[in-house]
Amino acid sequence: MQAAIVGLVLVLSVAAPSGADGQGRDKAMTVFVTMGQVADAGPVTEAVRQEHSAAISAAQTRRKDLEKTLKAQHGSKRDRWPPEAEQQMQDAEEAVALATSNWTYRTGKKERVADSVEDIRNSMIGKGTAGRKENIVVVSSRDEAQLVVEVDGRRSAHMEDDDPFNDEFWVRVLITRGPKLTEKQFAAVPRTYRFLSGGYPATYLGTTGSDMPQWRFETHGLLRWSTAANGVAILLEDFIAKNYQAMMSAR
Repeated sequence: MQAAIVGLVLVLSVAAPSGADGQGRDKAMTVFVTMGQVADAGPVTEAVRQEHSAAISAAQTRRKDLEKTLKAQHGSKRDRWPPEAEQQMQDAEEAVALATSNWTYRTGKKERVADSVEDIRNSMIGKGTAGRKENIVVVSSRDEAQLVVEVDGRRSAHMEDDDPFNDEFWVRVLITRGPKLTEKQFAAVPRTYRFLSGGYPATYLGTTGSDMPQWRFETHGLLRWSTAANGVAILLEDFIAKNYQAMMSAR
C-alpha cells in the first residue's frame, strides 16, 4: 500500500502539460471558479428516494431500448455504427450517468463544496504539487471571465477501515460561458468533445442548452479531495487547448 501511495504522490508532483497540443499561453483563456447551485437536500424521504429511483430506471430503460433498436439497424458491433447512431447511444448513456449523479450528489454540503472551489483555484495557479496550468488565467470575478467553472457537488466513498488513505473522492462541475466570450464562440465547442486521461478520470455527464450550452463533468481522485480538484483543473486545461481555435474563430 505504501508503494502505491508513493507512486501516486510522484505522479501528482509532475507538472501538468501545457495543453493537448503542446501550446502554452498563446491559447490562454480567463477562467472564474465559483460555487454553483447546491440544493439544500434536506431529509431523504421515501418519496424522494422513489423519485430518483424512477428517474434512473427510466433513463436505463431508454438506453436499453435504444441499444436494441440500433443493433437491429446497424448490427451488434458498435464500433461499426454510423456516427449519428453512436452519438445517440452516447447521449442515452450520459442521461443514465446524469440521473445517477443527481442522486449521489443530493446530500452535498455547501461549505464543503466551497472547499473544493478553493482547491480547484489553487490547482489552476499551480499551488502545491499541482503544476501551473498554462492555458488558464484565473480571474477574481465573473465579469472578467471567458469561461466559468461552477462547482455544484462533491462526494466520497466513505471507506470504513483503518487506512486513512483508502478513500475515493469525486467533484462535479459545470463549464459555462463567461461575459468575455460570446454565445456563438462557446457554442462552437463540438458536442463530441470528451476529456480522456488515464491519470485523472473524468466522467462526462452531458451538455444542456442550445443557445448557451453547459458542459457537466465529474472528476475522480484518490488520497485527498485536492486530487479530484486537480482533475478539474487539468480538464479545463484540455478543454481550452482542444477547443480554443474553434471558439476564437467563431466571430
